[in-house]
Amino acid sequence: MDKILTQIKNDKKVIEIHQDDTGHFAVGRIVDFDAQWILLNAIDPAGVDDGFLLLRSDVICSILTDTHYLQRLDAICEKHEPRSPHIAIGTDGRDLLQQCLSHLRQKQLSFSFLLCQGYENAGRVIEIGEDYLSLQIIDKQGHADGSAFVRTEDIRSISFEGIYERLREVEIEK
Repeated sequence: MDKILTQIKNDKKVIEIHQDDTGHFAVGRIVDFDAQWILLNAIDPAGVDDGFLLLRSDVICSILTDTHYLQRLDAICEKHEPRSPHIAIGTDGRDLLQQCLSHLRQKQLSFSFLLCQGYENAGRVIEIGEDYLSLQIIDKQGHADGSAFVRTEDIRSISFEGIYERLREVEIEK
């Protein structure tokens, strides 16, 4: 699979990734990947940058490339260079999950997350433990709504710097 992902990344192809039993899917370009995670620069249906999505690779059931839809979307996106998440990816020996979580904690960014049990929510990283996260939960209006401890092994995906997270940040700043 690494060879295929490397080729897709190097070709800067717009791809569609489907997760197994959740019905969730994402469209974007691969920024980087490691043995457990794929980091996408997400693209919305209008071809607009929609932040970043970190997906656990073992919950992916298919990766589509070169469909008519993706080719049209790629043509729209050609005018826009993919964004970098401003994370020094691969430079410190940690996996992509740890690098993204450290970035989110350092910048105090809100993010959305999906757990294996289908639990979906948003929050900010308070603490990164060896095998868990301590989070401040944030509701849709941008207000603190308690805290949670999440086992990192239960994380299926993390979305950050996308439209929903940016809107939540605007609400928090009010």
